Amino acid sequence: MHADPFGATDEPVAKLVRVILPSEEAISVPQGIGTLPDLKAYIEAETGIPVAAQRLFTGRGELDDMRTLAALPCNVDIDLVIAAGPSYSICRVGLRDGLESISGEVFVTHASRLAKRDHATLSAGPSPNLTWIEPQPVPMQAVSEPFFEGFAKNRDGRLRQLRRTRAQLQNGPVVVSTFNWGYREMLANWVASCDRNRIDCRAFTLLFPTDQRAAAFATDLGLRTYYDGDSYGEQATEACEVFGDLNFRRMMFAKIAMTRDMLDVGGDIIRQDVDIVWQRDPHADLVRRAERHGLDMLFMYDGPNQLHQPLNYNTGFVFIRANPFTRHAWETVFSNYGRVLAEGGEQRLINAVVNFLRPRGLSTDRLPEETYVNGHVISRLLKSGGSLPGGSTVVHASWTSDLKRKIVHMKQFGLWYI
Repeated sequence: MHADPFGATDEPVAKLVRVILPSEEAISVPQGIGTLPDLKAYIEAETGIPVAAQRLFTGRGELDDMRTLAALPCNVDIDLVIAAGPSYSICRVGLRDGLESISGEVFVTHASRLAKRDHATLSAGPSPNLTWIEPQPVPMQAVSEPFFEGFAKNRDGRLRQLRRTRAQLQNGPVVVSTFNWGYREMLANWVASCDRNRIDCRAFTLLFPTDQRAAAFATDLGLRTYYDGDSYGEQATEACEVFGDLNFRRMMFAKIAMTRDMLDVGGDIIRQDVDIVWQRDPHADLVRRAERHGLDMLFMYDGPNQLHQPLNYNTGFVFIRANPFTRHAWETVFSNYGRVLAEGGEQRLINAVVNFLRPRGLSTDRLPEETYVNGHVISRLLKSGGSLPGGSTVVHASWTSDLKRKIVHMKQFGLWYI
């Protein structure tokens, strides 16, 4: 044992040291972390908040990276402040006053919104009333039962492999998506949009192709994939003739199941369809929005769609934090896949489940439609002759009847990059 220049030893930090997030959730610091850079890397791994955006405080004083944790009192709480660009920072309520070292505007999150939630209230009865969504027709049981059987088979081994693959990706939210061979051009276009805008999508993406040719295609693009031919059911290789047909409904199982797997693996995800382009990397913005308001999920707005009131969430682009609330919500969605078969899609079910759980503590919100542009905006612009909002980050070519029409719309707005 020896002393460092600050009078500390190289003993590991005590377990009573905690990091307090702006949401007022606390992260216990494990033994073996001795320096501020190591601590920041651990915070990024746990929360997805980039090291570059982290500022750490004890009391009113900011800690610099040369400090060791062993030099701090054993029972100290370290406050995390998120530096969200040069214009503002995010901190917890009790830390706002007296932070003279922070320039610009300081925002606070809703006090203890996350910390005071009781996970037990989620599963307490009654269950969500979904009777207004048609139950799974008897003939559809022959479709759904093999899906659930395949999903349950060797799930432990699948999750272990997914954890290994996720560990190879950069820290922070991972983009997950599923597609078949018929939608390969859509995937290639998303990758091309990232390449054009200097976004390294290969560093944070894990795809779930549903057939062997699609898996090989994604691998050739340099993307990591998971495909075993069994876990997410037997799927068609061609694109759906009409959205909502039987092939589309079957594909919904893969989409819901991969999400459940990834939430159980751990770590936040950006769950998206492949009919999307990125004009800016949304990672930092999504994390800031979720952290600032204590949110579990952020959805694209689906426009004035009567079927999805009152939330009107589009499920083609969703930021999901991995925690007990989102895992419970997704288990409810997953177990009701039969209603997806009856309905023709997942969106109505997800809106109903989320709306039911919000009063019990699930915290969700919509993304601004001028920044996260959904198909209803494109439809409106096609009629008016307008152009896409200048500050758009993500554009989703939804609100179309088939794949060909999607491509036509994307080309009309300069969103076709291949």
